[in-house]
Amino acid sequence: MTEKAEKGSALLFWSKVLFFVIVFLVVVFSVLSSLGGNSDVLKSAIEQYLSGALRGQGKVEKLHQMTFFPYMSVDAEGLSVVDPKNESRTVFNAERIQIAMGFWDMTFSSGKIKTFNLQKLRALPGVITQPGLMVNSAAIIDEGDQAYFRADGKIGISPFKISVTMETLGFSGNKKYRFGDTRDFKISLGSIEMSGTLESDNPENYVIKNFDIRRENLKITGNAELFAGSGGRMKLKGDFVLPAGTQAKPDILFEFLDKKPLKISGAVEISNYIDQDLADLKPYNDLWKELIATTQPPDSDKPLRWVADIALKAAGGEFPEKPLNLWSSGLMKAMVPQYGASGAEKMICAQADLSVRNDTVKAQNIFIDTIAFGVMGGGEYDLKNDKMNFSYMLVIKNAGPSEVGMAAKLTGPFGKYEIDPISPDPSAFKQKSCDDDLLRKTAQP
Repeated sequence: MTEKAEKGSALLFWSKVLFFVIVFLVVVFSVLSSLGGNSDVLKSAIEQYLSGALRGQGKVEKLHQMTFFPYMSVDAEGLSVVDPKNESRTVFNAERIQIAMGFWDMTFSSGKIKTFNLQKLRALPGVITQPGLMVNSAAIIDEGDQAYFRADGKIGISPFKISVTMETLGFSGNKKYRFGDTRDFKISLGSIEMSGTLESDNPENYVIKNFDIRRENLKITGNAELFAGSGGRMKLKGDFVLPAGTQAKPDILFEFLDKKPLKISGAVEISNYIDQDLADLKPYNDLWKELIATTQPPDSDKPLRWVADIALKAAGGEFPEKPLNLWSSGLMKAMVPQYGASGAEKMICAQADLSVRNDTVKAQNIFIDTIAFGVMGGGEYDLKNDKMNFSYMLVIKNAGPSEVGMAAKLTGPFGKYEIDPISPDPSAFKQKSCDDDLLRKTAQP
């Protein structure tokens, strides 16, 4: 056989293969197109999926349509799942769900979606989220010049609203939508409102620009970057501007380990600290703070609550005069007239251990060391009832032949507490100096 004949034979062979492949695909897609409908078999398939996904007995009251090609879609009403151990207990239900994605978009995970509409979903605590979940509506809304994903409802007892911009692809009846690399968002949860721009060119790195977080009189703005690692770990870095111009740079690791409480560790660098209630104070300078916290999941049948343990440490900066005079009823100024000449005192170091349990914040092992004085203290604050019970001891340095100490107890509502003198007793306070690692930090140039 000549070379020309061999090439012709090979071309004929591959032509036949291509022909049969095309015929096979046409047959397959024709079959897929004809498989759609609203038969009991298809409805049963959805019920089986619900049963497996939510660990119960799934039921669909009405299936309007289910298709496989050219769009993979579901349009169903009256979806529910009951507890297999108690059939009178419905753990999940949704009034209607409509979802449609292109066959090839689904196959290649393009992120494009044609239709999404979810109405009146309700799930008991622990079924979808740890607290209960209620979604009044979640849908893609096309307003012509801009498309949005919008949702509203409640997580636990906290109402939420979400609005995120989406890209529009195609025209008229062939429109599809997807989340772009840059998307504007507005989110509210309870009394907290947040807005900004989310940028991401890969699923492991997100940048939040120009965010604005508000809660009543609190406002935080800035930029943040999230790095998603393996094993349920996420890193947060950023530049935040807190009330009155205080600046914070977090570098925090969140660890969502399987069947374990959330663990938070890292550092928060705070500078230009200004307390709005003490606005005439001089700002702190370049405080270094360490944050170590662990949180536990909230009880499923109760409002969201923080349960945390936090170690706060600071080195350098200045300790302002006014709060100390408030705590000591002016005795500080009377005993050491030279103190507070500049409105603040050089701080060597400070640290405290904080714990949050339900509605109670406990502060233990508090120690503040400055050139002129040292402070030891501890106590707790009842958030729910606005009651403070805090004791401290103030030691004045270089006040005479020996150091002078005085102690007091603060009780009552925060900001309106009463100050009563008590007998100075250093043995009542565990922390009498800063930890060695913090002292080494203060020694660094």
